[in-house]
Amino acid sequence: MKFTRNSLIVVVATVLTMLVLLWLATPETPAPPRASAASDSAAGAEPRVSDAALEPPRTGARYYFDVASHDASEFRALLERAAEIYAATPAPQRDALEVVLVIHGPDIEYLATANRARYGDIIELARELEAHGVFDFKLCASAARQRGIAPADLPSFVELVPWAPDEFERLEQAGYVRL
Repeated sequence: MKFTRNSLIVVVATVLTMLVLLWLATPETPAPPRASAASDSAAGAEPRVSDAALEPPRTGARYYFDVASHDASEFRALLERAAEIYAATPAPQRDALEVVLVIHGPDIEYLATANRARYGDIIELARELEAHGVFDFKLCASAARQRGIAPADLPSFVELVPWAPDEFERLEQAGYVRL
């Protein structure tokens, strides 16, 4: 059951990212009328992106992801999809795009340099994404300590934040939209 739930989370996050980035890349057109909230809550209705994520951010395209509880293949797939979306996004939209991945829970193991033999491809893919200047990787220091991972055990492109929930709040106050 856990694998199915985690897979669904990765798929939904990937699709939402793709939709938002494609939306940023298309010329502005009037939005079609939206269905009422009552119709969204009908049985069998699929979850949708919040209204805030569909509106253009006031200070540029700034988004963040809460990244936790993925297995290695799901985490890798998330990064690979981010790379594909970045490559497909026209340069003018890339300049305004900021994406923060706040990593906590067991997912931090994939970026620990001690695990390079197992997850070196993930570390390198994350490094390539960060080098574009669009993606920032922030890792919960509290979760790292609980797993015995010291700051020296992380790649230099990873920024430690004291506690992931506080970082979510800080990002939202700074105008980032959660995806």
